[in-house]
Amino acid sequence: MQTKQTVSLVAIALFGATIVFAAGFTVSSPMFTQGAKLPTAITCDGAGNSPALGFGTPPKGTKSFAILGWDDDAPSGLASQWVVYDIPIGTKSLPEGIAPGSSVNGFKQGKNSFGKLGWSAPCPSKGAKAHHYYIDFYAINATSLGLAAGAGLNAVHSAIKKHKLLEAKLLGIYGR
Repeated sequence: MQTKQTVSLVAIALFGATIVFAAGFTVSSPMFTQGAKLPTAITCDGAGNSPALGFGTPPKGTKSFAILGWDDDAPSGLASQWVVYDIPIGTKSLPEGIAPGSSVNGFKQGKNSFGKLGWSAPCPSKGAKAHHYYIDFYAINATSLGLAAGAGLNAVHSAIKKHKLLEAKLLGIYGR
């Protein structure tokens, strides 16, 4: 059964109106649980590795996946930490520490808000309030978004909106 949930106005402004969730379609990490503190290994205070992720059962019609990782509390508004797309349908997980510009199973990495390919480790200012970091995992109804590797956030997000079937979210919190 599918249910509808409305997310915060900030997320609605960036990612479109209502998000539809389906049982079994999930994104998780063996490194942290929903709403928990991010481990140092994936932040600027550690190795700055991309997080290990696991994926639940995709909805019918899914042909690929995409990931947008973002900071909801960035001083500039929203900042993307990670842009990944054209993840093949058979992918069940991603390992920790994927190198910038590299590919696992043929997926592509785009440029984040810092103009870099790959994961940009969370690094809020020391003494600032803790930031909320989201991993948005999308079921896509096309095998490819039709974008070259290195595409920017706006191009990838626009393509996701055209092809999104469902979305799952994982939240981690980090402060320094």
